[in-house]
Amino acid sequence: MAKIYETTTGLVIDVPIVDGAGQDVDLSSAISAALNVLPPGEADEVTWPVTIESPNILRHVVLEGAPLAPGTYRIQPHLVLSSGFNGPWGVVHLPVEYKQRR
Repeated sequence: MAKIYETTTGLVIDVPIVDGAGQDVDLSSAISAALNVLPPGEADEVTWPVTIESPNILRHVVLEGAPLAPGTYRIQPHLVLSSGFNGPWGVVHLPVEYKQRR
């Protein structure tokens, strides 16, 4: 796995959504989706927008002007599905390293 360094922009973060048996969850019926993120050293969550990629991927792109900080991000997908489900779906941890110094 490649290391991710602070100040990285343009990073594509794909979060696969699977059920307890490891099967893909079809997100075609999703009413809304987002990533609730607790950045390193912060007390408050922020919400990252996502696009839904077929069939079960939530994708967020770190844009220019919104670089990552060093530490571990706690990322929790939040889904609203037409089946009636409305809530968090697992947790992903994203470690970000300090920028390499020359």
